Amino acid sequence: MDLLNAMNVFNRVARLESFSAAAHDLGVSKTSVSRHISDLENALGVRLLNRTTRRMGLTEAGQAYISRSSVILSDIQELQNAVQNLHSQPEGLLRVTSAVTFGHCALAPVIANFLAEYPKINIQLDLTNRFVDIVEEGFDLAIRVANLEDSSLISRALVPVKRYTCAAPAYIKRRGEPAKPLDLESHDCVIFPAESAEAQWKFADAASEQAVTVFGRLRVNSMEAAAQAVRDGVGISVLPDYAIHQQLASGELQRVLTGYDVQDGHQIYALYPHRHHLSAKVRVFIDYLLGALRRD
Repeated sequence: MDLLNAMNVFNRVARLESFSAAAHDLGVSKTSVSRHISDLENALGVRLLNRTTRRMGLTEAGQAYISRSSVILSDIQELQNAVQNLHSQPEGLLRVTSAVTFGHCALAPVIANFLAEYPKINIQLDLTNRFVDIVEEGFDLAIRVANLEDSSLISRALVPVKRYTCAAPAYIKRRGEPAKPLDLESHDCVIFPAESAEAQWKFADAASEQAVTVFGRLRVNSMEAAAQAVRDGVGISVLPDYAIHQQLASGELQRVLTGYDVQDGHQIYALYPHRHHLSAKVRVFIDYLLGALRRD
């Protein structure tokens, strides 16, 4: 007896409540369906179905069996889909959403090469700083920079966010360079995000961790505005590497407190809806983005 085939036939009969309907659905004869059910019952040593001329119903054993066998069949189908997906050609429209700055600085630069490598995939990239319900709005994937809490979505941590304490050379020439985190208390700081007139920045070196309360005349809710203000010499700020790596490379900005790591726990996450299996187009995009982020 082919156990999986018999299990599938039994589940179909139980769901349709008819041998004839199950046979038609499976494309086999009613006799074949009946034989599979009888073989399964004989192998188990119990009756799974109560059959009369007028109706058919599950026995207590049948109810227990279908409850477990349905899960097994679903898992097998999911496994088959996942394995087949590994070798399927990624194609179709991929709808991605991300925060504006990360999308502009980190996503946009990799998309041209990705599209060249996967010619059957089209991308719709939606950049917004509002919260997006990707299930409700029909997105395949969200890329978020966050300290992610509980989520009903499936999340994959890609890479930690590197944040650097930085300032413009002109500011450092005018005000001097802080030697330790506590020195920031006497400096002008550009505070982002703009939650209050002061902020607490956390640092760590090989010996200890410390939190410093910083103050500034400018607080903003835009990373782009914060980076521009730092470039203009308004003050010192803590900004993610993806937003300022070009300015650091050109010398337009300069890192300070290089012996201290900024601690905030943020990572770059790929989030997607809970589905039976990850589609090929989503999988290859996540893998491609992960490779690009790690190279940077």
